[in-house]
Amino acid sequence: MAFTNTKDTYSPITKFFHWLLFILVTVMLIIGANLGNIPKAYKRTVIDFHKSLGLTILALMILWIIWAIFNRKPQYPHTMKLWEKILAKTVQKLLYICVLLMPLIGWLMSSAAGKYPVYFGWFTMKLPIIQSKPLAKFFSELHTIFAWIILGLVCLHIIGALKHHFIDKNNILMRMLP
Repeated sequence: MAFTNTKDTYSPITKFFHWLLFILVTVMLIIGANLGNIPKAYKRTVIDFHKSLGLTILALMILWIIWAIFNRKPQYPHTMKLWEKILAKTVQKLLYICVLLMPLIGWLMSSAAGKYPVYFGWFTMKLPIIQSKPLAKFFSELHTIFAWIILGLVCLHIIGALKHHFIDKNNILMRMLP
């Protein structure tokens, strides 16, 4: 078993980052979409958890991007059309960027609102930003927009993987499965 990616498949470390982040981002999107439905008695706890998990995702994304910079990606099958390769690379890069920016925007929103995240109850994580309701509202709206963009990109990513597996019958999906 290779420690790093090869020309044919992803390493266990890359797969770990991929699937862990997929699960965490999915949980975050579900929590975020349902914050309005949380009973008041639990709302603060859920929001605090959401913020801490968001900061965890930010840290994991930074680590994954560093890992990706130093690891070659497996080659696409020769049967893939140029437009498919361009679309796949674009969706992947946009996912990286959006999943990196989403928690940062949430952190900026919390800081602008003066409601700093307390990382899993251990320590407060403040950003040096002016407290401002209009600024907090702007970041809140941006946070929501990024949630929708990430959801769309994840759907495109899944559809592409399934197309390659069931229609093209190549190894694109299999090389990322655990």
